[in-house]
Amino acid sequence: MISEYKINDKELTFVPNHIYNKGYIYKDHFIFEKKKLIDFAIFIGANEKIAEKKLIAFSNHLKNHRPLAFKEIQKILKDEEKHAEYSLKFAKKNNGFFLYNFKLAKEKKISFLRHIYANSLNKFSIIFNPILLIILILISFVTYFLKLKKKIIDNDVIKNIEPSSII
Repeated sequence: MISEYKINDKELTFVPNHIYNKGYIYKDHFIFEKKKLIDFAIFIGANEKIAEKKLIAFSNHLKNHRPLAFKEIQKILKDEEKHAEYSLKFAKKNNGFFLYNFKLAKEKKISFLRHIYANSLNKFSIIFNPILLIILILISFVTYFLKLKKKIIDNDVIKNIEPSSII
């Protein structure tokens, strides 16, 4: 479908790490534990709107050529609309007009930046991984020739090095 309909494959690719990189899931806590309920509702509503836009773009590719798939995506779209509608309705009810609009705009901007960050990780890793590797090799080369005096007190390597041996 990607080649047939000239769809950007990045729009369809699921990368599990992006769940963490885009800030949807954290390794040490859940988002709803860190956000107030009304702020979490705005987070859900804004991100459901983004998901809805992506599904609309994808379904438009299928509309004429794969009508059964298009119908299935339309069902999912209705579900996405409900998620966004319910959460944003709750947030609007529990925030003032200006506060609601400010928080919603902020969440959309943060989500946009989160997507840019996650989508550019692969590009930046191509640039920075070799640089980091060279730095690590240089550091290991330098430390090989250092003759540091050690006094073994415990397992903490830094505490075991005599400060006068560095000078």
